[in-house]
Amino acid sequence: AANAELVGFADGDYSHVQAGDSFDQIDVFVNGALMTSGSGAYAGYNGNSGDYIMNTGTMNAMKLKFAFALEKDDVVIVSAHN
Repeated sequence: AANAELVGFADGDYSHVQAGDSFDQIDVFVNGALMTSGSGAYAGYNGNSGDYIMNTGTMNAMKLKFAFALEKDDVVIVSAHN
């Protein structure tokens, strides 16, 4: 389904990243392609801006919502950097 949500992924504690810096310090890749972050409210995200949106309310339990459907063998990498 479009707007696939990814929650509970391994090593998902990004609490060392400040929520305000998350869009500059976190990169999301799907099958090796760098995704562009969307904007707006997480709950109302419908894929009209960017490839994904991140729920930054609690960085130690981050959630991602994609503008497209994820498939069974898709590889998603979330990488934090300074």
